[in-house]
Amino acid sequence: QQKIICQNSWEEGIKMNLEAEFERLKTCSRILIWGGGYHTKEALRFYKSFFRERDIQIVDKNKAGQSIEGYKIIASDEADYSIDYVVIMSSIYHDEIEYALRNRHGYQGAVIGLYAFRRVLLKLDSYEECIGHMEDFVSHMEQGIASYSYDYIFQENYSVYKKIRLYAFWASSIGESVRYLSAYYETVFKDKAEDEYCLLIPYIKGNDFANGQFIEVVSRTVPMVTYCNCHFWEYAVKKYRERFDLTSYNEFNGILVDAYNQFDERIINRTFCDKKFPLIAYTPEERKMAEYKLRQMGVFGDFVCIFARDNHYLQHQYGQAYGINEIRNMDINSFKSAVDYLEGQGVKAVRMGKVVNGPVNLPNCIDYAADFHSDFMDLYLCGNCKFYAGSLSGIVALAQLQSAPVVLLGVVQLGIHNSIPYRSRDIYVPKKIYDKNKKRFLNFTEIWDAEMAAKDKISKYYGEHGLEFIELGKEEIKEAIVEMNDKLDGVYQEDEQEKELQKKYHLLLENWILENGYQYSYFLHIDISGSFIKKNTFMLA
Repeated sequence: QQKIICQNSWEEGIKMNLEAEFERLKTCSRILIWGGGYHTKEALRFYKSFFRERDIQIVDKNKAGQSIEGYKIIASDEADYSIDYVVIMSSIYHDEIEYALRNRHGYQGAVIGLYAFRRVLLKLDSYEECIGHMEDFVSHMEQGIASYSYDYIFQENYSVYKKIRLYAFWASSIGESVRYLSAYYETVFKDKAEDEYCLLIPYIKGNDFANGQFIEVVSRTVPMVTYCNCHFWEYAVKKYRERFDLTSYNEFNGILVDAYNQFDERIINRTFCDKKFPLIAYTPEERKMAEYKLRQMGVFGDFVCIFARDNHYLQHQYGQAYGINEIRNMDINSFKSAVDYLEGQGVKAVRMGKVVNGPVNLPNCIDYAADFHSDFMDLYLCGNCKFYAGSLSGIVALAQLQSAPVVLLGVVQLGIHNSIPYRSRDIYVPKKIYDKNKKRFLNFTEIWDAEMAAKDKISKYYGEHGLEFIELGKEEIKEAIVEMNDKLDGVYQEDEQEKELQKKYHLLLENWILENGYQYSYFLHIDISGSFIKKNTFMLA
């Protein structure tokens, strides 16, 4: 007969041979645990890996039919007693339970008591126990804080407000976040009554924030729910529900609001050109950390952020790559000539991105997206680069918010880019469109007409009408980057021909908008690259 272990006290648990019992326990594949209370829950939770590899029965007549940590609790009469080991998870009723095991159910194998079993379990790896302890500590601390500190914080800081107005805003896309944030800042935040407090709640669609650090930094100026205060606000909304006003909750939520019809670009420019209220400002510690990261990357002087849009980010964020966006994609390798030029100027190229289609291997180009990416450095790089050059995507907003010059490359759909402010020094290069039926390139007015006819079905519309986007060549990209670099260095010479062509382009766009009754702020009102417009004057016909 196997040795019967009936320790039901701490002292008896100390006296037992822990090593021998641990070895016995490891060989058991079928274990019955009697008792479905706190101690059983704790053991199953803290030593998941150990119990997962074994056939476990949980017996408790008072909790039969319930479950504990994923295991069903059964009555004692339902149990199978042809097992290797029994654990009695009760110190008070240990003797009565063991008597029932021996005399009623006929079990004559090894039995271990609560305290002895817990001491034996200590011989196992403690990682899961450590995680469990930390989770319990955080949970208990939060409950304690919520019952005292959260109430105190709310009463001290927010009881003076008659109403706390809550607003959701889209936070899964940087470009959209900026637009709705700017509209909120101008139309609500600046005009709120003294007895009102306004709070933004970021809405996330897909896997994550487009940039969580953006939320944290902007929250220093505009109150919003962040990682650091989310537990407090969750508690406050639940406990003081009558104090919160949600009547305009979705006014700035990108899912439900067509902001393009509500907010004029002047609102956005007022918001982010106001140096008295910078939405992105760094602490001295953050700047020190960022400069350290730059040195790690190998950046010791001027650098240019380059970006080539692809489908991988949308696939990661939303589980699909929307066809409408594919026309905005670029090949990162098309920057080769431009990167070579920058090297000759002593300027590094930094390839931006978060989820990208593979690494890049260009001399003088640091693959930040693949090797160094962080949400914070997205902000810092875009705000401290000599200029941004790349396809139009949400990340360009981080450069524009911080007044970095911008070169937009391969631009399509000129009528959807009013979400963020552009400045007079910014330039762009459009993708040309070839009409397979007419066997020629379209001019600007034909491109705008096609774009407005296609609306959000541009890929389908263009395919049906034989229209093909032509990707920018390496030299076209290089020429635009040379132009911006020369402008910033003060050596660019704009000749009379270019001045006349730029004036003609803007007049053509304004007249077309007026003739068709479109909203002026819908369209991109910055200069085209001088070299491009001089080589493609036919587009102004």
